[in-house]
Amino acid sequence: MPNEVANKNKNNLFIELLQKHSEIGEPPTTNKVTLINHQIKSISNNNIDQYYIYHFIYHILHKNLSQNPDPTPDSDPDPAPATINPFIQHKYEVLKQTLENPFLQQSQIEIIVNLFQKTQRTYRNLQHFLHVYRVKKSTTKLDTDLYLNPINPANPNALLIYQNNSKYWFMIGDLIRHIETSLIHSPFFFAEPIYPRNPYNNIPFSSAILYTIYFRIKSSSFLLPVIFHHFFLCEFNITLFVLQNEYLIREAYIKQYIFNTDPYILTGSIKSMMNCYMTFPFIIDKEFPRQELLEIMRPYLFLFFVGKNHISGTKKVYVAREILKQKLDDFQVYNPCFGMKIKKSFENKYEFNKRHPKFSMKEAYNYGTDIYTKRDDM
Repeated sequence: MPNEVANKNKNNLFIELLQKHSEIGEPPTTNKVTLINHQIKSISNNNIDQYYIYHFIYHILHKNLSQNPDPTPDSDPDPAPATINPFIQHKYEVLKQTLENPFLQQSQIEIIVNLFQKTQRTYRNLQHFLHVYRVKKSTTKLDTDLYLNPINPANPNALLIYQNNSKYWFMIGDLIRHIETSLIHSPFFFAEPIYPRNPYNNIPFSSAILYTIYFRIKSSSFLLPVIFHHFFLCEFNITLFVLQNEYLIREAYIKQYIFNTDPYILTGSIKSMMNCYMTFPFIIDKEFPRQELLEIMRPYLFLFFVGKNHISGTKKVYVAREILKQKLDDFQVYNPCFGMKIKKSFENKYEFNKRHPKFSMKEAYNYGTDIYTKRDDM
């Protein structure tokens, strides 16, 4: 309800500015009946230019009243974060219809275009001044990063976000991680991204804030996340983003999953992977260092989860399974006793067999490249 009232006041301001810039001598009004009377008066005075100006203002006002009715208790109090005030679109529609009016002369079209441009310029300047004033007078709700370290406003990687009449300081790196985590949210590997919100007040970031964050990241030394770039290309429409980028969301989630999931769970996945793809799975000793095991097997795990949980029927799934089978076969040939505990000769000490072929995460991420390169060379 507060947003609707604020939008209505902004729209009325634009309409009143139109009348002031028109220099027609009448006091500004947002009353439809009064505007109709002004049109009739203009015709009776044979002032056609003034009539078309009032006609133009009247239709913008009509759109404003029809698209911004008084809110009712049943209306949605929390509109979609990316929703734009409909009046912005409608005033340009009225302008377009006016310019395409075959009964208007070129001189009358120029009058209306100049009037609209002058009003728009004044309106934007007033809005900018009001925004600067509000930011200056608002209180700072937060000036520490997500690790509670104080943020220096002079830091080039610090970003000020003004939201809900309060100022919040963020480090760009924290925002990147927070937004990326929200966009790749995929419980049970099903893409269900969450619209990015302010982590301190749980209020969704507006489109304006997201545009600010996006271009600030692009101008910084940080690498812009691919997933955030695709969200930007969808104009921050979360529904469209899922429909067009489900494969990208799922793969990004898998990349994060193999690094952030509990080691105990990932160890179980390693055993499942070996049972699925190896004729004689490795016998991993229970005391084998779990962290080292994960570092060695993480590239294989990535291919395993892509083959198991990526979008069914895509070539990615087939290629990932094919390469994983080949890599595990090579691993077994290289060291069939991997993971076993070995007693040192003449010593009452043990060591683990950790020999393994080189296979990096970069190679795993570029799965399929070698196969297609070989096929092209044949």
